[in-house]
Amino acid sequence: MDRLKAILQDLVERSSEITAVVLATADGFPVEYASRSGIDVDRQAAVIASLASLASRSTEMVDIGQPEEILVTSQRGRMFVYRVGSRAALGVITAKDITTGLILLKVRQVLPDIAEELEKVLTGGRETV
Repeated sequence: MDRLKAILQDLVERSSEITAVVLATADGFPVEYASRSGIDVDRQAAVIASLASLASRSTEMVDIGQPEEILVTSQRGRMFVYRVGSRAALGVITAKDITTGLILLKVRQVLPDIAEELEKVLTGGRETV
């Protein structure tokens, strides 16, 4: 899990606009996180998983495929949610006044690494067939 933590921590450290990153299982349990400030990781993981699940169901109902990202814009910030395969979701919490495209690019660059490391964590390091 050290590599997974390092990937998330690097994402937060490389972008001053990102305040927290939470990786949650599809059923809402935290796997790993990195944050500049205190957050309730357990509750945030549950919400991130729920948003990912609801978005998947909604896009399935209108036959437009799986969502690539979900964006929630609020008064003081934004949250991006990404599915990580079928077993997890990643929440990225940012400031409000950000360059959205830059955040999307940074996150999309690390998603394959996160997915690979997550698979190792979930399978206990065993190779999957």
